[in-house]
Amino acid sequence: MGLQTCDNCGDRFKWSQIYKSFMIFYKPIRCSECDTVHHVSFSSRIIASLLTFLPLGIYGTTTIYQSISYSFLIALLLFSLGLFISPFFMRYRSA
Repeated sequence: MGLQTCDNCGDRFKWSQIYKSFMIFYKPIRCSECDTVHHVSFSSRIIASLLTFLPLGIYGTTTIYQSISYSFLIALLLFSLGLFISPFFMRYRSA
């Protein structure tokens, strides 16, 4: 776990770079030092989807008797947490 580095020069990608790539349908990342293009691996797409939506599914099955506003707030918190930690699990490969 941790932010990935460039396969070519070893420069570390920024969290914001990876997050933007994740939010724009896994857009490739270009290294700022050597201009190498990196594409997200398929396994990272699966992991990011699971981190984002699996907690919502698990929480949704356990909230039958809670108030709607409380459930919505917790679901929003879980979804946000999944979005913010996903860049640490994303892996890219140079093209």
